[in-house]
Amino acid sequence: MTVHQHHLPANLTLPHLNRNTVENPNLPGWLEDCVHASLVLAVAPAGFGKTTAILSIHGHLKEAGVRTAWIQLNHDDNHLDRFCQLIYAAIAPEAGARLGSDDATANLIDAVYTSTSFHFRLLDLVAKLPQPTAIFLDDFDLITDTQILQFVQNMIERSGNHCRFIIAARAHPALKLLKLRAQGKVIVIGFQELAFDIEQTRTFFNARYQLQLDDASIERLHRCTEGWPTGLQLAALAMEKSKDRQNFIRNFFISASDIDHYLYEEVFLTQSHEVQNFLLRTSVVTQLNTSLTNAIAGIQNSAALLRSIEQQNLFLVRVGESDGQYRFHPLFAEYLQKKLHEDCLGMEPGLHVKAADWYLQDGNAGAAIDHLLIAGENERVCEILTTYIWVQINAGQLSDCHRWLNAIPAAVLERHADLLVAKCWMHIFQHEYVLARDLAYRLRNREELQNNNDYRILEPLTLALMDQPGDCEHVLATQLGNVTFTGPVAGVMHTIRAAVYAWTRHFDKVPTEIDLAKAIFRKYGSLYGLSFTIGIEASVLLMQARIKEAIALLESGLADIALRSGQNSVCSVHLAGYLAEALYETGDYERAFKLAGEYFDLTCATGMTYTIIASFRLLSRSRCSAGNYQSAREITEQGTELGRQFGLQSICVAMKLEQQYQLVQQYDAQNPALSQRVPLEELIWNSGDQKAANDSDVDNMRIMQFRIWIRSGKCQLVVNDAPQFIVQARDCGCVRVEIKLRILLAQSLDALDQTRAALNEMHTIFQMPAAQSLASTFIEEGPGVITLLEKLAAESIEFKMQLHIKKVLSLKKDGRQPAPDGLRSAGHQADAATTTLVIKAIDSLSDRELQILQCLAAGLPNKSIAGKLFITEPTVKFHLRNINSKLRAKNRTHAVFIGRQLGLIQH
Repeated sequence: MTVHQHHLPANLTLPHLNRNTVENPNLPGWLEDCVHASLVLAVAPAGFGKTTAILSIHGHLKEAGVRTAWIQLNHDDNHLDRFCQLIYAAIAPEAGARLGSDDATANLIDAVYTSTSFHFRLLDLVAKLPQPTAIFLDDFDLITDTQILQFVQNMIERSGNHCRFIIAARAHPALKLLKLRAQGKVIVIGFQELAFDIEQTRTFFNARYQLQLDDASIERLHRCTEGWPTGLQLAALAMEKSKDRQNFIRNFFISASDIDHYLYEEVFLTQSHEVQNFLLRTSVVTQLNTSLTNAIAGIQNSAALLRSIEQQNLFLVRVGESDGQYRFHPLFAEYLQKKLHEDCLGMEPGLHVKAADWYLQDGNAGAAIDHLLIAGENERVCEILTTYIWVQINAGQLSDCHRWLNAIPAAVLERHADLLVAKCWMHIFQHEYVLARDLAYRLRNREELQNNNDYRILEPLTLALMDQPGDCEHVLATQLGNVTFTGPVAGVMHTIRAAVYAWTRHFDKVPTEIDLAKAIFRKYGSLYGLSFTIGIEASVLLMQARIKEAIALLESGLADIALRSGQNSVCSVHLAGYLAEALYETGDYERAFKLAGEYFDLTCATGMTYTIIASFRLLSRSRCSAGNYQSAREITEQGTELGRQFGLQSICVAMKLEQQYQLVQQYDAQNPALSQRVPLEELIWNSGDQKAANDSDVDNMRIMQFRIWIRSGKCQLVVNDAPQFIVQARDCGCVRVEIKLRILLAQSLDALDQTRAALNEMHTIFQMPAAQSLASTFIEEGPGVITLLEKLAAESIEFKMQLHIKKVLSLKKDGRQPAPDGLRSAGHQADAATTTLVIKAIDSLSDRELQILQCLAAGLPNKSIAGKLFITEPTVKFHLRNINSKLRAKNRTHAVFIGRQLGLIQH
């Protein structure tokens, strides 16, 4: 994503204070403290000198060797893409477009990736600034967009020790600052700190302005203004011109909370008619320059007028080094805009059209569109957007596109089919899937689109993103059977078909569609598309319990995509969710929970159902493991709210299941002797829940019902129902579900005193090759399953089976994850280290290597081992090198010693 410096306003340079600036006498006391703060908030009503205060902080930090970046915000910056561009241009002006230079080739499919990737990578840039840097955000109260507020929150939280933020606003911004406040890293400069006291007011009037007022007049003026610096200055300026100062003071009622327009009129009406007209007409733009103001006011002498206004009062601020760039003081701008609206209402639209014409000529279509929308020129906006919006979408400039399309009246937009297609894409990119689905359905009947097949992808894509495989499959079969797609959209269609085949358990058809999709996405450089195909491929492997293959695929894919798009791109986040789940299944809890935690806030911004569910579920389980059930509940409630925001019922259902899992875990963790245990409720599901639930997942409604029956003494119901569902899962290839159902069946049989049948069922499970990679599938089902495993391990069973049972028991004994707050005792750390060695050894040594290790323990030489195992001596030597490497052994004797210590050798 290239940052277009030409279209950025001149608000990245310091404002120049003029001769009327009020210097706050309280400033010197704050400056030293600000050097050490992570966040400085200057919060006060308009006119209290916030900008002056942070300019003083700016100068002090610069003298201390801190690099500074100044951003003067305005209403036009209230969109995430633009805001991020400003931040980037301010902190890295010398880097040009380097941050986005390695992004994928611009295309529609990668639009959301291009946008979010830029945002995420900007967070990384801020966190890794190489030298002390201070980012100044003036007039931050103009920012109301929730995405920007969340982005600033993330910047502050992720910023390293070198970065600090200085924010000026009229009200406290909606930022969560409790942690920073607790650490003493926030300094708040409020109106009480900025207000003048009575002595400072006396000095201001009598020393600076030489008005020689008596104490009673000083006290009255101070009481009326409450020490408001701008109010004091306006009073001083007015009294310099007043012939009767005492009468002025007696009739002075202005205060910071109730601004009277009298003083504004004093300034405004003292200007010539020419200047008044100029001020009113040019108030429709935020940034002023001579060419623009000449065009709006219809004059040729703007430069002279701007210089004259600047010299007369405090209401015009020069911006940057050039004499031709200005902005109005916010108070004066508000007054002028209000007066223009009240006195010259019919003039406003024409002024905005003139501004739009100038911006179009200057090459800034975005600013032109904003002015035309205010002017009500909706048809002209549509004419510009018909081509311009696709350029913006392809470049990832999504927030502006979304805002423009929403601002156009529905009746006008309905006349422009191409823009309706764009709006449908914007709904998808904003995760407004229900709106996208409904609009895509209506587009079927638009005659203008019949020769453009690409729009047809919208309906099945939306249904796929909403996890509605049945509806999606129906649309593919009835609407798109003979439709030919080209370009990246063809890759999307193959990806959707692969997803439908995965959902409907036609696993044999998935690889063909995935290969076709990957070829297209690679051709067009679509990292976003590639991440989706890898995710679907991994989901099939997980359903088939081919966990090691899934991990290998995901680790390779994540490394490749992270290298090309950044560690915190939306594509990396997507694959990290799948990888975290796969690692969790093998018992690698440290890596799984770390991945889920690191990517959690970014996951919430992706709108990717599978990744969101995996992240919330894993964080819930990490808290359950630590016994923090309240925190686990809060996590799932947050996930439910996110699902509602996105209109994704599958997320809400998954969180409902997870809350039930939390109750089961809490039930299992309590002393059975207690008379009052955590109550387990029967599941009550509506038809919508059942439709949204994904039966390919090991935490589906049926499995949860079986868990509750087991703990409610209804094990016979499980024994009656489980066999038919086991057959169904086996026949469709959902091996993880099959194994989970068999575990629950064995648990029920044992509870019914049919222990031999239960052990036989467990033995059957461990004979399945897929079970060798599973750990959490067993541990999740509680102490009853652990007891069964211990009984099975005590029997005479295959040695390899013994090792896999030992792995699961070792994980359970280790406690699965660090204690709360990451604290472990020295003994616990030692146990965990041993457990890790056992697990790695079991997972890494092949059956042949375990056989050779057994022969080494029996004292057999290489030749005898070769003869016993019917292999060649070079093959024996090859395996010996692998054994030594995997066990970190120095020689064969050392390998045998380690093998005995880890229980890998039969006695």
